[in-house]
Order: sequence, then C-alpha cells, then structure tokens
Amino acid sequence: MAEALANFRACGIPVSQAMPLVFVAVVVKAQAVLDLMDADVQQWLGINTRKKTTVDWHAAQERGDEALTQAIGRIAWEEKLEGMLVPSARRRGQSNIVLFPSRRRRGSSWKIQRVRDLPKRDE
Repeated sequence: MAEALANFRACGIPVSQAMPLVFVAVVVKAQAVLDLMDADVQQWLGINTRKKTTVDWHAAQERGDEALTQAIGRIAWEEKLEGMLVPSARRRGQSNIVLFPSRRRRGSSWKIQRVRDLPKRDE
C-alpha cells in the first residue's frame, strides 16, 4: 500500500482520491527473475539497495535521460526475463516483484488468490 500511495502522491493525486484500492494476493511461480535483493547480483551490477531506492527516475525522464533503475528494468525485459525482485523504496528491508506479462514463460504461472471474492465492476 505504501508503494501505491507514494505513486499517487508523485503524480499529484491526493490519497483521498486514490481510495478505495483493491489489494490481492498473487502466487507467482516464475523461472527467470532478476533478484535485485541478492547481494551477489548487486555486486555484479555494481549497485546497492540505497542507490536503487533513491533514484529520482521521474526527474531523469523529464530531462530525457534513462535512470539507472529504468535501464535495469529495460535490460531485464530485453533479456526476456519474466520479472524482477526489487527493494521497496518505501519500506526498508521489504521487496516488490515487477512482472513482465509479455515475458511469462511456459510452465510459469501467476494466480490471483480468491479471485471470485473480488469486487465486480458493477458493485
């Protein structure tokens, strides 16, 4: 929720207008995920969690530049990885998963839990 609300704030949308939000649990079985939480991966890339979580990618885009985090995501997508495990910029020690739907491999699955309990569009 912290990540979602921070994104709304960054776009100038008041939290009161961002609600209600629907959160779901998703069970992910993936074969090719770049784990940016792994110390060996960070060392190999020459980055650390602080560097990844403090990048102002909005400002970089406005300047016409590609931020470090955006470059890593682009390269992961170009390499046909299914996603990335990334550190949370909002909650220290927590992580998020970024999935690339067009890169899901045969044998991988992303299943929303209790999908029948989700609100319907008409509700």
